[in-house]
Amino acid sequence: LEFKGIKAHASNPIKGKSANMNAVKFLAELDDFYTENIKTDIEENFEIPYTTMNVGVINGGSGGNSVSAKCDVHIDFRTAKKNHTEILDNKVNELSKKYECDINLIEKLPNYCPHCGTKTTGNYCSNCGIKLLGTK
Repeated sequence: LEFKGIKAHASNPIKGKSANMNAVKFLAELDDFYTENIKTDIEENFEIPYTTMNVGVINGGSGGNSVSAKCDVHIDFRTAKKNHTEILDNKVNELSKKYECDINLIEKLPNYCPHCGTKTTGNYCSNCGIKLLGTK
């Protein structure tokens, strides 16, 4: 995610717009949504039985005495249920409009069997029958 603001001196923040603050607000709202609606939707067949969310990178601002003009945030979701991908996509898109950020999707991958490469949707590969990693 790339948040854009308007750089200004911290002594006169009204002349600027903080990309960092928009990122913080976005992340707080996304975390609340995730905690209440996604993490509680358990998939018992996996070792970690819920979709995970990790904020791996937050990089913004140029110094403590200035309002940040840019903030980059990297978020990683590991979905336990297929519908979580669409739900999270929709929420991130909604929040991106509210907090004025650009979405740069780096990677969206379906699940594949590590043995034969078949696209999978369950706990076992439909092609070769092996139990998939991370499932019980």
